[in-house]
Amino acid sequence: ANNKLPCNIEISPTPSKMSLVNRPNNVIANQRYFQAPSNTLLFLRGPRDKFFAYTTFLVLGTGVLGSLWGAVKMAKVRLTLYIIASTHLRISLHN
Repeated sequence: ANNKLPCNIEISPTPSKMSLVNRPNNVIANQRYFQAPSNTLLFLRGPRDKFFAYTTFLVLGTGVLGSLWGAVKMAKVRLTLYIIASTHLRISLHN
């Protein structure tokens, strides 16, 4: 394989001692893993993806349910006040 760039800089397949991060290059392995046919959704294939996705769904679901609960609670109070006011008005009109 020709490991020379047009500007005569040699590319080393292994990390050198001068690299900023001395770790192996797993790009090809990750590319094969994520592009392989699978029934799993792409955003859930990584090792920590399920944790992040389910945590996000839990937070969003809690927010939606909290908003719905608050709206229902507010509507019940308004309905109760309306019923009390209308019955009190009916009583005062008949007297």
